Amino acid sequence: MSKKSYDIDPVETQEWLDALASVTQYAGTDRARYLLDKISAQAHTLGISQTTGVNTAYLNTIPKGAEAQIPEDHGMFRLIGAFIR
Repeated sequence: MSKKSYDIDPVETQEWLDALASVTQYAGTDRARYLLDKISAQAHTLGISQTTGVNTAYLNTIPKGAEAQIPEDHGMFRLIGAFIR
């Protein structure tokens, strides 16, 4: 199935979501996180690919020393300074 698949069994999906809510409520977030990690590991073992969902802040992939140097344009600096004033 594609990433944009539809829910072929909404009842089962709701059961999974309810189970997660129940574990979180009665055993806490640490237990819920542990179970999700175990499920993720089992999915990997079964060959089920998944995205990590990791969203990180901006990461510059070019080291500062490897960045191209932009030639200075003093006329442009004066123009920008005048514009700001």
